[in-house]
Amino acid sequence: MRVAIVVVLVALLPGTLYSQSALPEPGELRPIFRDRDTTWLPAWSPDGRSIAFNRQPWVRDPSHTDIWLVAPDGSSPRRLTAQVSGEHNTRSAWSPDGRQIAYYRIARGVGRIWIMNADGTGARALPEVGTSTADPTWSPDGRKIAFAAQQDRNWDIYFMNADGSGVTRLTDSPDNERLPVFLPDGTKIVYEWHGQLRLLDINTRESRGVTIGPNHNHHVVSFDGKYIAYRSRRAEGVQHLWLMATADVLEGMVPDARARQLTVGPDVFDSGPTFAPDGTRIAFIRQVRTAGEWSPGEIWLMTLR
Repeated sequence: MRVAIVVVLVALLPGTLYSQSALPEPGELRPIFRDRDTTWLPAWSPDGRSIAFNRQPWVRDPSHTDIWLVAPDGSSPRRLTAQVSGEHNTRSAWSPDGRQIAYYRIARGVGRIWIMNADGTGARALPEVGTSTADPTWSPDGRKIAFAAQQDRNWDIYFMNADGSGVTRLTDSPDNERLPVFLPDGTKIVYEWHGQLRLLDINTRESRGVTIGPNHNHHVVSFDGKYIAYRSRRAEGVQHLWLMATADVLEGMVPDARARQLTVGPDVFDSGPTFAPDGTRIAFIRQVRTAGEWSPGEIWLMTLR
């Protein structure tokens, strides 16, 4: 009887069902796109056929950044934007139906959110908010876009309708808050604050910490909403990818013991994870340090098992 009671109590402990052992494990790792240009921030399309990413030419005088597409096997790279020198298109976000891509364009040091069709046509700017806007992300139903806006050198989280109307401020603090990402029910957002991931309830405007940090960001939610992958720097100059369960995020703080480290190594700098729609792979950016020098950002693929 005593054993039975203990089993029942353990089963009811918060988070037991979402312990590290229940999370997917990393499998094969391989590069799929590399050249002398720098790439970063990949974003997998909802149909699984393409990965959007930022590409900055090796010749940088002056620099510029465009959005490109590549197949998941690294074939058929294609440029979507044709930015002039000194301007940058970055941080692609696919609409849930895969028909549009939101991104932000930086010109003369000022960012503004744009939307284009998935083939690169029909680009249009959304309304200016504050002195600069960045980090667009779509709500699960495709009706709203959350983003970060700067006022008086301070970044806060906002959202608006996908047509640019109904701009609403969600956070208002003296600290910078960036990189909003919707959770599946559309009422909560995970964002970055001082290297910590925080959870925001859109309806109540209440927020709380999710990770202890430090240097947790570049987070992304899987298409089925079960997992969140993110970047973490635990050693000087080195960054790895980690994975946690969304259920744990909704429950409270997620210590390392309830998250899984996906990448390792003393000479790698991993960032920008993005899930395949079926959840079996993660694409990300890797830089490798050789003889004290870092390689340009390359797109790598990891299988999950």
